[in-house]
Amino acid sequence: MFPMKALVLVQNKDTFYKSNKQEHNILFLFLGGMIALIIYSLIILFVTRHIQYMYYCFYVLGITMLYLVYRGLVNIYIVDNTQMYYILMMFHLVGILLFYISFLKSRIV
Repeated sequence: MFPMKALVLVQNKDTFYKSNKQEHNILFLFLGGMIALIIYSLIILFVTRHIQYMYYCFYVLGITMLYLVYRGLVNIYIVDNTQMYYILMMFHLVGILLFYISFLKSRIV
């Protein structure tokens, strides 16, 4: 058998809280940007009535939810379910496909 090697980072309490706070600030900045992008796309959707913007909202929402699942925040705050990852992955993929098909005006062969 091969020995497993792992790097263990030990921090004191103040350093951990400082790095954790900085990481959360970046995460919430990302979430705020994604929510602003979704709201902006919804406004454009209602003004122009182009269905591509609704598909784009699904796409951005899917990316955001997948990132939250990846970071483990969905399991903490929303749902503690391992099946949720697969549901969100399908939601994300359907959003990508609908957006690409409608935006590029392509047909499924």
